[in-house]
Amino acid sequence: MWKYILPWGLICVMMLMVSDIKAQSKANAGEKAWEFNAEENMVAPVFANGKIYVGNSKVMYCLDAQTGKKNSEFNVEVKQPILSLLVDNNKLYTWGWAGQPRNIQGGLQVEMNIKTEVCCFDVKTGKKIWEYTGPAGTRFALPPLGPALYKGKLFVPGGCSEEPGGFTCLDAQTGKTLWKDSGVGVMHSAPVVYNDYIYVTTVCPLNTIRCYQINGSTKKDTVDIKLKWEFPGNPTSSHCENSISIYKNKAYRYGTHLSRFDLTPDQKKPKVTELSNPPSSGSQAALAQDAERLYVSLGNELYCLDKTDEQKGGNPFSPGGKLSFPAVAGGKIYVGCENNNLYCVDVKTGNKLWEFTCEDLIEHSFSGNSGVAKKISAPILAKGKIYLTGGKKLYCIESGDSKTDGWYVEGGGPERGGYNRNELK
Repeated sequence: MWKYILPWGLICVMMLMVSDIKAQSKANAGEKAWEFNAEENMVAPVFANGKIYVGNSKVMYCLDAQTGKKNSEFNVEVKQPILSLLVDNNKLYTWGWAGQPRNIQGGLQVEMNIKTEVCCFDVKTGKKIWEYTGPAGTRFALPPLGPALYKGKLFVPGGCSEEPGGFTCLDAQTGKTLWKDSGVGVMHSAPVVYNDYIYVTTVCPLNTIRCYQINGSTKKDTVDIKLKWEFPGNPTSSHCENSISIYKNKAYRYGTHLSRFDLTPDQKKPKVTELSNPPSSGSQAALAQDAERLYVSLGNELYCLDKTDEQKGGNPFSPGGKLSFPAVAGGKIYVGCENNNLYCVDVKTGNKLWEFTCEDLIEHSFSGNSGVAKKISAPILAKGKIYLTGGKKLYCIESGDSKTDGWYVEGGGPERGGYNRNELK
């Protein structure tokens, strides 16, 4: 009789253990798995190959994504403060943006001469492989998210009214300049790459979105990029457009206006629909998409547009502070807030599911901007965990959901498209 009882007993015990693990996973949602402390404030992390890369303008760290154990660190030498990172093929790319006041009539120093800097480091040795410096705007221009990385090419935003041609394509291995648009002035958005097309917005020319096509090339160190369309051709108004999101046959741009571009298969000039105006001029906005909906983080509000994109669907989520770029996975939205919290929000209802309080945030400002604000990084989603920085701390937070994955860089992926590539159908 015991030979029948023992196996069933073992099965029952195993079932109880599995049930307990599932319950524990749910209970751990929103709880801290580990944290890492640095001596200086850190930028938003990136995830690659089971590792987290994070750091600042002095030192970079490589951490085990599951345990937080430091695998390595190396010092960096950069000219401009680092604002974001990309990692690919054992190389780490840093994106810097800053400027110095320029002397004008009477010796006053009120305008800013902004420069952008991209540096490439070997993640194993810390050796700098190459660096690139170019023009990046004037006056009080806000920095884009950073370059886009696509098929071994880095697409670097930049340009200014005095030095046009700032939109540049670099070979990611060598840093060689492969292409430059001599007609672009100041770019306000990160380049977004989707299916061999690149989309950017500019403020010089004013209120313009441009679409370029990447044509095939047989040589690794060459690239053929051509302008397909721009809208409008002769702008008459000055909208501050600083964010683009692409999904399937639609493109969205956001700044002081939200516009939808219905794209055609042959990429002729699209149909344009002006959707809404934000509550205040010059507000920063970020877009995140899944297979069905468009989520907008605008100032202090996070909301979902309905299926027609014409109006907000339901009440916005407004926790009381400026919000970060949102990240979407597994039916949930994750967004940071300057009130020290990370929030998990249900995508269907907009209701808060849980929150996590960060202990260490910093007073943060970009060069050329007046005032300071608390800064919490955009969340990164990888293998069931959420990673974000606040000041000198990197937090790893349990999501309780294995579908929390596929959002490895601010903007979703290195193409900066604003969508979760794991959920693209």
